[in-house]
Amino acid sequence: MGEIYKTIFETTRALKADSVTQSCPCGTPPSIAWLRYIDQAVTADPVGSVQVRQRVKMYKALLGPKSAVYGDHVELTRIANPNGNEKDLGSDFASTVGTGGVVGTKFAWPDYGPKLSDVYLTPQKEEYWKKWIGLYNDKMLSRGTFRNLYVYGYDVPEGYAIEKDGAMYYAFFAPGPASDGKHTKPATWAGEIELRGLAPGKYQVVDYVNGKDLGFVTAPGARLDASFSDHLLIEVTKQ
Repeated sequence: MGEIYKTIFETTRALKADSVTQSCPCGTPPSIAWLRYIDQAVTADPVGSVQVRQRVKMYKALLGPKSAVYGDHVELTRIANPNGNEKDLGSDFASTVGTGGVVGTKFAWPDYGPKLSDVYLTPQKEEYWKKWIGLYNDKMLSRGTFRNLYVYGYDVPEGYAIEKDGAMYYAFFAPGPASDGKHTKPATWAGEIELRGLAPGKYQVVDYVNGKDLGFVTAPGARLDASFSDHLLIEVTKQ
């Protein structure tokens, strides 16, 4: 089987040198038969944001801290009726940008009717899509080095770190939304966050999604008092 994928990869590269070759296992575990013969791994039909983040980290571990990992269609970060009349309603670009993944979308334009209405690129969505794709293109964290500094199940909030061009980029995600059986509250976090992996010195912290200066921290042992809903993406640069 590996030889088949090798032929696909080499033929594609010969026909178009700057092409991107993916192999999507569509929700199943990746195979060692084809992992060597791709340019870009795929998070492969994730069901929700958590699976996007976990699979990006898994592929960075398997393929290397600078490997390109496609976060799949952003619409898959929130799915309604996954076992029936599925609706893909997600807009969580942060789970791909913050983990150093490659963003993607399957928006439909123009309006093709009810079948694709949930992914139709409305003017409101277009503004949001432009913002996040612009952030991705500006930071290009998918070309950075993934730093394995936070551990699932032990570190709360869930954290990720990408090192690029002398700066460190952190992404933190609040624990899952609370529910009383009738209502679901947004995921929020308030508390102290440890910024790991920094060399000794003073650093400026910026929320680059919202263009907000969060002040300064000192390493080692750098800590930041933070309060956020869903996610916090920050850029930390030495002063």
